[in-house]
Amino acid sequence: ARLVRPDGGRGLFDLVLEAVAVVGMMGLSAIWAPVVDLMFYCY
Repeated sequence: ARLVRPDGGRGLFDLVLEAVAVVGMMGLSAIWAPVVDLMFYCY
């Protein structure tokens, strides 16, 4: 999950997405996938 802001920087939200992606790869992807999708649609 590499979400780059318009200014080209990476903020705390981007790090949170990275953490969620790691957790998903550990077996919770079925739970977090919809949440991450909603985040991408909202942000």
